[in-house]
Parts: sequence; C-alpha cells; structure tokens
Amino acid sequence: MDDLQFAQRYGQLVETAGDGECAVFELHHELGSVRSMFLKREIPIAGDGKMYFEAVTPCVFGGPVILVCHEGRRWELAAAFERAFRKYCLEQNIISERVHFEPVLGNAADFAGCYEREFIGEIAAIDLRAKNPVCDEFSARGKKVLFKALESGVDYRVATNPANASHFAALYASIAALQNLQQSKVDRHQLAKYIEKLGPDLIIAEAIYRERTIAVSVSRLSCGVLQPEFSAALPGFAHLAPELVLQYGLTCWGKQYGASFVLLGNREQFPFEELFSRNIRFELWEGRKIWNEEAYAKLGRVVERGAAIFEMAAMPHGFPT
Repeated sequence: MDDLQFAQRYGQLVETAGDGECAVFELHHELGSVRSMFLKREIPIAGDGKMYFEAVTPCVFGGPVILVCHEGRRWELAAAFERAFRKYCLEQNIISERVHFEPVLGNAADFAGCYEREFIGEIAAIDLRAKNPVCDEFSARGKKVLFKALESGVDYRVATNPANASHFAALYASIAALQNLQQSKVDRHQLAKYIEKLGPDLIIAEAIYRERTIAVSVSRLSCGVLQPEFSAALPGFAHLAPELVLQYGLTCWGKQYGASFVLLGNREQFPFEELFSRNIRFELWEGRKIWNEEAYAKLGRVVERGAAIFEMAAMPHGFPT
C-alpha cells in the first residue's frame, strides 16, 4: 500500500514527540490481508498492578485498511480482522481504540461492523481529475480573488524533497511566529527532522511577493492525494490572498504530476472553503472500540473510587473518622 499515513516511518515521527509507541498489526488471511498502524499509549491509571494501553490513530487519518481481498468478501475479512486484533490487544494489554478513518479510501465502510462509528463531518477537496481544475473547481469568487492576486504580482513556487530542510524549517518557524505570537514556539529542529525523514513524500509550496515569501505550506502526497499538513502566512498580506495562491500552486502541480485530489479541510480548518466548488466532499468518521471489556470495567471502578475519595477529601471536615 503506497500511502504515507499508513507507513510506519510516518507514525514513528509522532512517536518521537512522546505521544506513544508506534505499532503495526497485519493480518494475512486466506481471504486477503489487513494492515493497521496505531500509537500504543499508556493509560495513566493503576489497575491490579498491570500497565494498560489505548490505541489511537497516529496521523490525521488512518485506521485499519484492507490491502487485498477476494471479491465480495470484504466484510468477512473485516470480521476476521476483528477477531485477530482482539486477541492481539488482549496479549498487549490494549483496552480500547480510537480511530479517525481515512476519508478518501473510505475504510470506515469496510469496518462498520467492527467499530462503534460516529459521523463527525465532511472534508472538501479539489478534484484534479477535472480537465481544468482551476476553471472547474474554483468558484467564481475564488477565481476573481485569485486572478486579482496574480495580477498584483503574487507568484508561487512548488518543490519536492527540499535540499535544505533546516533552512526551510527556519523559514516556516519565522513566518509562524509573526502570524501568531501566542503559538510562535515552533520547534524548527523537530520540523527539520520531519522534512528530512519524509522529504520525498512532501510538497512545499510558497507564495512569493516582490521576492519575499509571504506564505508557505507543507503537504504530503500519498495515494494520489495531496493532504496539507500545516501552513503559515505573514500578517499584513491578507489582501493578496496568499493562502489561495498556495492552493492554486498545489492544484497546478498536482494536475501536472498526476495527483487526484487536494484536500482542503473542513470549515474550521480551511476558512476559505467557499472559494472552491463543493462537487467533491468526503465523509469523516470516527471509530471507537473496547477490546478488553473486563479490564475496561475494572479501570472504570478504579476511577470511580478515586473520584469518591477526592470528594470525601474535599469535604469541610476531611475524611470521616
């Protein structure tokens, strides 16, 4: 499977940030094969002397994905995965799991019988399969704003696998600091490491005005989908719509190199969504599963007892005698 967000090297970047241990479970069955990558996080609750864990999606999207399957047998393979993964979780002391399914692959449908699912919204995308994505996918207002920015002298530059990750990380950190002083502590060393490790799969876009970079974004390309990871823009240039120019640059690059979609994010993540058409939208699903009901209930009782003790200690006269 050629999808970066299901690659262990991607999950290991999150692991190094102290968010858990990246693990991969693979099922090879007569019906096909399934792969699931997740972060194994310790649950900070003491219970019967054992250490327990939860499994969470390490990247923005993920969850178990069917790699190969006999035609018409996907639900059976998903059921086989559920049985095998439950056994694995019992052995690894993994109590529960929280999954953010991959919207473009649509793996939430394959595993609807395994997880308790919740629909959490939609994500918009630019369809690069269109003959002319700029004409077909940008709204009338979006094209008007974009062409005005281009006529004002804003240009773009798109590159893959930057040769100097440290230089780009410093550039991004400086822009992010000016954009939002409260979130200015960007770890440029961690960012440089991220770029070095994932360089061949990353697309760097810059919006340039009078030879100065005024906005920058980092996207990852996997399975023909450009998924923006993060972006920053200098304050004072909003009238030049640099974020829209970045999307324009990604659209042109993606069309040229055979990508299928550019994800835009939901309305909270991407406030300029109205500048694009709404022809392509993917559903966002979250999944939850308790793999070890007995341990889950046991820890629940521990939490309840702890809450009761806290309430008693908070009484005016302290603990009863």
